[in-house]
Amino acid sequence: MAEGTLRKMSWAKRLQIIAIAVAVLAAVFFGFLEYTQRPQFCVTCHYMEPYYQSWQQSSHNQVSCLKCHYPPGFKSVIRAKIVAISQVVQYVTKTYGTKPWAEVEDAACLRSGCHETRLLAGTVPFGPDGTIRFDHSHHLKDLKRGKQLRCTSCHAQIVQGQHLTVTPSTCFLCHFKSVSWQQDLSRCQTCHDVTKIPANRFDHRHILANKVDCKRCHGDITRGTGEVPRQHCLSCHNEADRLAKYEDLDLVHSTHVTKHKVECSECHIEITHSIRKVSLAEGLNCRDCHSGTHENQLRLYVGASAVEPHRSPEPSPMYQVNVHCVGCHTSERELAEGGKVRATTPESCDTCHSPGYGQILQGWRALLAQRLPETERALAAVTPAVKGRAELQESLKLALGKVDEVKAGHGVHNIGFAMALLAEAQNEALKLAKAAGLKLEVSGVPEAQVMKANECRLCHLEPPTATLSFAGKPFPHGPHARAVEQCTACHTPRSDHGKTTLKPEDCARCHGGVEMPHPAGFRRQAKATLERVGVAACATCHKGERAEACQPCHTTAPADKEVDGVRFSHAKHLSHPEVRCVACHSAWPDHGRVTVGKAQCTACHGGVAMPHPGDWAETHPAFARENGVDSCEKCHAGGMSGEFCGACHG
Repeated sequence: MAEGTLRKMSWAKRLQIIAIAVAVLAAVFFGFLEYTQRPQFCVTCHYMEPYYQSWQQSSHNQVSCLKCHYPPGFKSVIRAKIVAISQVVQYVTKTYGTKPWAEVEDAACLRSGCHETRLLAGTVPFGPDGTIRFDHSHHLKDLKRGKQLRCTSCHAQIVQGQHLTVTPSTCFLCHFKSVSWQQDLSRCQTCHDVTKIPANRFDHRHILANKVDCKRCHGDITRGTGEVPRQHCLSCHNEADRLAKYEDLDLVHSTHVTKHKVECSECHIEITHSIRKVSLAEGLNCRDCHSGTHENQLRLYVGASAVEPHRSPEPSPMYQVNVHCVGCHTSERELAEGGKVRATTPESCDTCHSPGYGQILQGWRALLAQRLPETERALAAVTPAVKGRAELQESLKLALGKVDEVKAGHGVHNIGFAMALLAEAQNEALKLAKAAGLKLEVSGVPEAQVMKANECRLCHLEPPTATLSFAGKPFPHGPHARAVEQCTACHTPRSDHGKTTLKPEDCARCHGGVEMPHPAGFRRQAKATLERVGVAACATCHKGERAEACQPCHTTAPADKEVDGVRFSHAKHLSHPEVRCVACHSAWPDHGRVTVGKAQCTACHGGVAMPHPGDWAETHPAFARENGVDSCEKCHAGGMSGEFCGACHG
C-alpha cells in the first residue's frame, strides 16, 4: 500500500486492517499450536519414528502424546509447548540426541477419563492364563521394599516396539532379589492363584492344603542375580561425587525410581522367572558336576528311547504336568561310600496326592520285580540259538537294549513306557525262538496293553474288588471293573480324579433294562424279563455257557418226562460234563423250545437209536461188537461191571 494512501486512510480503517492482520496471525498461531499437539507432528523429527510406530500398535493409539507425557492442567500445556519448541530448535540446529528421554507422571495416567479408577479396581487377573493376582493400589500407595513406585516403574518401553507395556522383569527384580528377610515376597501364592490353573493340567487343591512349596515340584524357578554392576552407572554419570553415592541405596532408588522415570533394567541385571521344563536338551542342574549320571532315568521319564531314537515320546504323566525330580525324591538316604542322595519313599506320594498313594509305588516295584527277570530269562534262553546268525542278532540286540533302558532308567519313573518296552522285548524273544525252532513261553506283559488302553491302570494295577455301597445298595466293584474297558465309564478322568459320575438310573441302562440289584421275587418274573431283554443282558454278569443259558433261573434240573413214549431224564443228561441245555433247547428269546429230534439223539449217542427199538435186547450185541461199548457207557456207566449190564451179563 502506498505511503500516501495510508496517510489518507482514517484511523478506523487502519484499526480494521490491524485487527484483521492480528486475527490471521492468531489463527495461524493457534492452528500451528493445535497441529503441534498431534502425534503426527512428533515424527517431524526422524528419531521419533520408532516410538511413533510402537504407539500406533499399542492400546493407547487413540490418546495423544501430550495427554500421557504431561499431567493435566494449563501449566502443563504451556510447559509442553516450550519443551516442544526447544526440541524443534535442537532438531533444526542438529544439537539433539538420538535417544529421547521422557518421564510420564502418575497424574497423567490417573487423570479423569483415563485410569482414574485404577486404584479402586482391587485385584485384577494378569498373565497369559490369568492366574496372577495384581492390585494397583497395593503397589502404588504402599512402599515396596521401602520405595515409592510409579506407574512407569512397571509400565515402560524397555523392549523396542512395545509402547508402555507391563515389564515382568521389573516384578521379578522386586519379588526375587535378596528376599531372605521377607519370605512372603517371593512366595508363589502371593501372586499366583493356582486354583485358576485348569484341572486338566493338575489339581493343586491338595498341594495348597498341605502347604507344599511349589519349588519342590517345579525346581529352580528363577535365574539371574538382579545385581547392579558399578560400571552400569557410567552409562549416564561421569561425575565423581555422584558415583561416590553408589552405596547409598535409599538415595539412588528415590532419585531414579520415585523422582525420575528410570527403568529398573537400565541398572539391574535381569532376573528371569518361569517354570523350567525338564528336557533332554537342557538336562538337569546336577550335570554341572555329575555329567550324565541320571541320563537314563531322565530319558525314561520323558519317554524317549536311546535304542529307537526316532520313536515317538511316551512321557510319564508326572512329566506332562512339569513335576521336577525333587518333587518325588524327598527323603535323604545315606550312601555306603559317604554322602547322601535324595530317595523316594511311599510317603513322597502321599504328600502331594492323598494317604495310600504310596501303595502304588510299591505295586510298580513289585510288578517290575516280576516282569523284568522273566523278560531277561526269555532273552537269555534264545541267545545261544541265534549266535552267529546276523539277521537275528540285530533283533536280539534291540530287545536287550530295551530291557537295559528299563533297568538303568528305573522303570518306576515311567511305568507305562517301561511295561511297553518289556512287552516288546518279550515279543521279540518269541519271534527269535520261533525262528530258531525253540519252544518258549512268556507272559507277554499283559499290563502294557492294559495301561495303554486305560490310563487309570497306570496307577491302579488291580482295580478295587470290595463290595461298596452305592445309592443305598450293595455294589460289587470287582466284577464291574472287569466288565468295562475304561474306568471313566463310571468315574471322572485323571484331571478330576476319581469322582463317581454313575447315577442309580444308569445301572439299569447298562444292564439292558434289568433292575439292579434284582428285587425280591425276581426269579418268578425272570422268564418275562429275559423275553424282554435277551440273554445277553444277563450274560454281562452271569458268565459261563451254562449260566448264560439257563442256570441263573433254573437252579435245579427239571423232572423226568415222557418223550415219544419213553421216559427222558434231564438230571441224567445234565450230569454228563459235555451236555448243555442249549444242546437240545433254543436260547432266548425263543425260550426253551426243543430243537432236536430222534435223529440228533441217535447221532449224539454214537449211532445208537434213541430211544432203543423194541428188539434192542436181541440186536445190541451185534452193535457192541461192531462199534464198541463207548457209546453205551455214555449212559450205562461202569461198562460190563456196572449194575445195568450186570443184571444180564452177570
